Amino acid sequence: MRRRREPKGYEEDVVKMYMEGLPIKEIKRRLGLSSTEAIYRIVRERGILRRRKSSHKKLSPEVEEEIRRRYREGESIYRLAKEYGLSTSRVYYIVKVKS
Repeated sequence: MRRRREPKGYEEDVVKMYMEGLPIKEIKRRLGLSSTEAIYRIVRERGILRRRKSSHKKLSPEVEEEIRRRYREGESIYRLAKEYGLSTSRVYYIVKVKS
């Protein structure tokens, strides 16, 4: 199987976003990447432990603020929940209760 080449210079961005707690799906979207495996390869090569799957993901204050900003700009709670891999009730909590 032929490996698709990803854009150069994206590795540091992948690590930064991964460490901030962004979901893999969101990292792929932001960087225009096609491969989940590429992200996990970069993380593994840097010696970073993979995150555990959790029903309650720990988000950085920066990510929470981004969710609040995008909501204020008109994005729906459903869309934000889907993009960040969160439940709609969690997004509601971030934008309504925690702000």
